[in-house]
Amino acid sequence: MSIKEVLNTSCKLAYDEHVDRLLSIPEKYLTEIKPNKQISYPDLFKSYNSDIAQELNKFGDKILAETRRVLTSKGVLSSDDKEDIAKSIENYLQAELYIKRFDIFVESIGRTLSRYGLIFEPEKYRVDMPKSLADVHAKNTCRKIQAKILNEVDVFMLSSKAAEPKVGVYSFINNLYNNHQFVFWGAGLVISVILGALLV
Repeated sequence: MSIKEVLNTSCKLAYDEHVDRLLSIPEKYLTEIKPNKQISYPDLFKSYNSDIAQELNKFGDKILAETRRVLTSKGVLSSDDKEDIAKSIENYLQAELYIKRFDIFVESIGRTLSRYGLIFEPEKYRVDMPKSLADVHAKNTCRKIQAKILNEVDVFMLSSKAAEPKVGVYSFINNLYNNHQFVFWGAGLVISVILGALLV
């Protein structure tokens, strides 16, 4: 399997688990919404965004760990491998996922309240502000995670090159001799004959 296929397989498993956890986060907040209970929606959105941010950071750590594991097993990387890694990581780190999750969460609050005959008015609670914070955080965090992983790839490629054996003049001649002994023997014989003829 290519490095892209191996990484995609690992990232897909981590991504599916990540999405499952994202889906479960709203539940603890929605169960608190009741008609006779006072809710501080600004605090609720702040807490929700914090949970999503923590989950995104955990996912970033998981993807980084998987990338390290794949790099170690691969051993040597080419520039094409680096490009494949960048594309794979980008596929699984889309800020749009978290932005949509926020919108769905707001809609879920509205649906929950409607069961009690109540109406949720996003404008009243300035939902645009926590939404903007969620958008900015998602975009910045996804970029930072991608940059961190690609930096790790660069470091791995540099360390791999540094570990390659350097071939000095002596090593070069020694390898040449070992691989072409008959040529050296033939050349030595010819030189001996020529020197012998010159000395006669």
